Amino acid sequence: MNIFKTSISTFDGKGSMAVTLKRPSILTLAKLGKIPNPLLGAATKLFEFAPQGEAVSIKEIGEILHIIAEASLVEPKYSEICDDLTDEQLMEIYHYVKEGADGLEYFRCLGKLSSCSDGGKNEQTGGKRNA
Repeated sequence: MNIFKTSISTFDGKGSMAVTLKRPSILTLAKLGKIPNPLLGAATKLFEFAPQGEAVSIKEIGEILHIIAEASLVEPKYSEICDDLTDEQLMEIYHYVKEGADGLEYFRCLGKLSSCSDGGKNEQTGGKRNA
């Protein structure tokens, strides 16, 4: 299983908290019925499996981000923090699932623009992979 220890923003947005994430397959989630049929079109657009067109509603985005967070969070468990997850945390988890560890680089750079001028090459991520 592809498990990654990293950090995401804290609930107050003033620091970071350690999390363990796995990177689920969105196609497998859809196949297993974890993404309800009414949200499949929105998920397709969010993950760029379909051509650009109709916009995805904010409600659909929120529902999909929570489905992804539930499938991704190993520690802490989604059920332990679901009511407190912020939009920023949900987006960080989404970017990890969509792009892997590199997807988190954008969020790490937000508060450290000067250290990211090299494209993040010298940025220490603090994350490490488990075998």
